[in-house]
Formats: sequence, structure tokens, C-alpha cells
Amino acid sequence: MNTSFFQILKAKKELIPLVGIVSCAAIGALAFSAYSLFSKSDVIINKSGNPEPWETVDPTKPQKHWQFSNWVILRRKSRRQWRKGK
Repeated sequence: MNTSFFQILKAKKELIPLVGIVSCAAIGALAFSAYSLFSKSDVIINKSGNPEPWETVDPTKPQKHWQFSNWVILRRKSRRQWRKGK
């Protein structure tokens, strides 16, 4: 039972792509979490210092908000305009 991780991968080579994909997904999730934590105004760590963070958001600065349903509606509208020749 003292086999190392790399010895298992040498013995079972079919696990190498799975380990690579899972590792990339984990690194991507960590990178996105760090990006969200440091660059987005709606993500906070210290809730005791500012219990209502939505009051400090600048209303003149546009906030990113995206919904899949809006994308589908806009895409349908653009297809209709393209079919009409606009």
C-alpha cells in the first residue's frame, strides 16, 4: 500500500488524461476564484467590517449582468433582421 501517485500512473497509463483534465479544471477554478475575489466589487471577505456592501457600489459604474435567456432573445432578433436583409 506504499505505492506513490506516480507509480500508479505508470502502471495505469489510461488515468493520465483524466488526471490532466481534473488538474486543469482545479487550477482554472482557483484562478477564477482569485480573479473574482480581487477584481469584483460584489465579492467580500470581511462581512463584519461592512455588513451591507451593496451600499458602497457606485451606481454610475455599470455592473456586469448576463442571462442566457437575454442572449437567446437577442440572437433571435438578429437572425430575423438578417433574414429581412437589414
